[in-house]
Amino acid sequence: MKTIITTLVIALVSLGSFRSFAGTIDDTKNTSPSSLVITNYLAAVSMGNFENHKLSLTKDFEHYNVENDKKSNRRQYLAFLKKTKNLHYDCKTSYRILDETSRTCMAKVIMEFDNFTRVDYITLCCHDDTWQISKVVTTYP
Repeated sequence: MKTIITTLVIALVSLGSFRSFAGTIDDTKNTSPSSLVITNYLAAVSMGNFENHKLSLTKDFEHYNVENDKKSNRRQYLAFLKKTKNLHYDCKTSYRILDETSRTCMAKVIMEFDNFTRVDYITLCCHDDTWQISKVVTTYP
């Protein structure tokens, strides 16, 4: 009987520790240089805060919308952000850094509206110690 109880306790502790590894991490309080660029991107897209956003896109930046198979380059995307300056979306926003090395970063930005959710997958590169967004892929899961 004592062996069975000990085995059950060990099993429950093991399951609890596995569950802690499977949880998602919200990096909105992360202060790494890449997360600051992601925060600026999120402010530009969801709140129309266009200031300082121009500096965070690479020259070969590309935005791809999976839903309508439309691609935009840096100039086109900046023009879109300029048109939507000061436009605030009524949505809940968050992001997670999926992977980061010293030179690249992949992040997931989530904008939850009442009727749908928009997810942007962002690729960042570090050039000359400056983090910049090189690609954004937008989906509506």
